[in-house]
Amino acid sequence: MTSPIRKLPKAAAIYATGDILIRAANFFLLPLLTHYMSPREYGILGSVTPFTLFLGLILQLNLNVAMMRFYGDFDDENKRRQFTGTLMLFTLAWASLLVVLLNILGPALLNHIYREVRFEPYLRVGTWIALCNTIGILPLAMLQMQQRPGMHRLFAMSTFALNAGFTLFFVIYLRMGAYGALLGQLIGAGAAAGAYLVLIRRHIELKIVRNMLKLCLAFSLPLLVCALGGWAMDTSNRIFIERLISLDQLGLFNLASQFSMILTYLLSGVGLAFAPLFYETVKMPGGKAVLARFGVLYIAAAAGFTLAVAVFSGPAIRLLTQPRFHDSARIVPILALTQALTAFWQLIVYPVMLKERTSWLMILVLISAAISIGLNFWLVPVFGVIGAALASLGGNLVLNAIVFLLSRRVYPVPYDYRRMGIALIVALALYLPASASPSIPLRLVLVAVYPVLLLAFGVVSREQIRRLVR
Repeated sequence: MTSPIRKLPKAAAIYATGDILIRAANFFLLPLLTHYMSPREYGILGSVTPFTLFLGLILQLNLNVAMMRFYGDFDDENKRRQFTGTLMLFTLAWASLLVVLLNILGPALLNHIYREVRFEPYLRVGTWIALCNTIGILPLAMLQMQQRPGMHRLFAMSTFALNAGFTLFFVIYLRMGAYGALLGQLIGAGAAAGAYLVLIRRHIELKIVRNMLKLCLAFSLPLLVCALGGWAMDTSNRIFIERLISLDQLGLFNLASQFSMILTYLLSGVGLAFAPLFYETVKMPGGKAVLARFGVLYIAAAAGFTLAVAVFSGPAIRLLTQPRFHDSARIVPILALTQALTAFWQLIVYPVMLKERTSWLMILVLISAAISIGLNFWLVPVFGVIGAALASLGGNLVLNAIVFLLSRRVYPVPYDYRRMGIALIVALALYLPASASPSIPLRLVLVAVYPVLLLAFGVVSREQIRRLVR
């Protein structure tokens, strides 16, 4: 039997290429946006973004994960149309109702979250951005499960282009600052939402099947708690920075986060391709061995990408942004290390979801989120934005450690942890001299040595590289 993992490099390349193009375009926008916006206005965006992400999780109820888990279980096309229609109609009804209620009750409920950012006008716009973004989540998950990465990336890149175009219009031409950036995001997301509805209409039946909805909610609601816990670990530190330090410092943190997200885009390309292929691979004889071989290569690649982002983020920030933003470079390596944990997370979380142990996952995420929030209370007043970055890293390290133990118990995959460890040690050993060097050519040489050392230490072999290229 041909391994489904053989499909992964091509699909991951398509996903990652689209994300890289989006991130590259974002970098070209930075000189413009940092010229027309102050760190304080970046701080306002850094306040609204976590609110929008949090609300988006509530609106989506993590039903896209349920779609990825159960879509392949329906062999009949009519059943798939009923399944997709059930999730989409329920999401539209639930999300629309909640956003309307928030716009009525929002000032009384939400004006106490931040010290300076108010519901009117900023958070109100954020509620509608969250709704428009929610509409696209299930259509993208459907394309992912249909293994149509090209179409998936086309829609994602078109959405970005709409957001970027309208944002530039409001920020540069109309000089509307942070509020203009939010309006641009809203109009772009709204236009994209219409396209997503047209896409999914051909794949659904306009009715809600109760049994399917109950199955998906029972699976996804514990994972919603997990997603909210993940938000608390990765994003709630923005609230601490705004309340305990200043909007200017939050603006610097927000810019550093944009640079660290380069790594997320690279790894999410693999993650988007890996999800459906994992469920195929576990059904074949020798599937665990296939996953084990892939895991070593993936961790080694992730460590290399993390090394490159951490080493070159400082020069890139100094090149692309105004001097008032340059201090953000010192935060990027910590945030990049946090994002790098995504690679290990993808290897350990899918076995847990395969065995439907989502209730355990929920408990572990809540414990880790509580640790991260406690670290924010402790570290932010003492170390400022560095403390906020360390709090997120600490929570994620704890989460990965305990979910790793759970994953080994419910569905053990025989990963070669020795080779994974060597890859991490080599990356760290190269980072220390590279980050300390003022010479860009020397940094390039040290980063380029990384794959050579992987070959020398036997982490990867020439045959594996040849097979990957083929």
